[in-house]
Amino acid sequence: MGPCDPAAANRDWHGTACAGVAAGRVDAGDIVGAAPHARVMPARMGCDIDSEGLARIFDYMKDNGAWVVNCSWGPKAARYPIGRRVSDAISRCVREGRGGLGTPILFAAGNRNTSINDETHFNGLATHPDVIAVSSSTSLDQRSDTSNYGSEICLCAPSSSGGGWTIVTSDAAGSWTDPAGIARPCGYKNGDQHDCFGGTSSSCALVAGVCALVLSAAPRLGAAELRSILQRTARRIGDSGAYAPDGHSIHFGFGCVDAAAAVAAARASLAS
Repeated sequence: MGPCDPAAANRDWHGTACAGVAAGRVDAGDIVGAAPHARVMPARMGCDIDSEGLARIFDYMKDNGAWVVNCSWGPKAARYPIGRRVSDAISRCVREGRGGLGTPILFAAGNRNTSINDETHFNGLATHPDVIAVSSSTSLDQRSDTSNYGSEICLCAPSSSGGGWTIVTSDAAGSWTDPAGIARPCGYKNGDQHDCFGGTSSSCALVAGVCALVLSAAPRLGAAELRSILQRTARRIGDSGAYAPDGHSIHFGFGCVDAAAAVAAARASLAS
């Protein structure tokens, strides 16, 4: 991809696909995201970002009015503990964003079919106590065979794996010129749609869109209240034996996100 350049670039199409899942609009009559009337605030970072730069991103989101922060990305390193600076920036955003109501931060669990908790594959971002960590399920309500798992998983959402329906989303169109001066097509496929997007990136973006949908119904809801509603209204899927007595599964979290139930619960909270 050439040198690390944080400027927006049309050859970066992963974010376009995630944005479509979360907030795609039916302008062309093709695809729609979970929260089609939500506005997207993009943030792009260089590939060699350090802890200071990563912390600045979360502070930027907090200071510039983001209501939901979707992180459909993860570290390249198999083991990635985070330091105090990044941890504190995440907590500030979740607890102080939106004028003190809190800005929820969601992280994709990853796609290595490993635990995010063990020493070998520890993910300090997805396991942060203030983060909503999202794993993948299939449209058949079964566990994805690629999704990471662990005790910190909060929710799951369907993705393109294990059979069933696939995820259709927006795709970058047009072309870009590589360092050799050769024009190459943008996107996963030709055109402006991708019909098989997946992984925990897609699942995380879907839950982020549901968060935006819930907050549009109940804008004074705090980040902690939002998390509680999502957990309480999630659908239990898969084998019932996968859930502990407290209702948590290392593979599904508290279940598969349920947008309709979460919005209904948020509206009910306004009347109480």
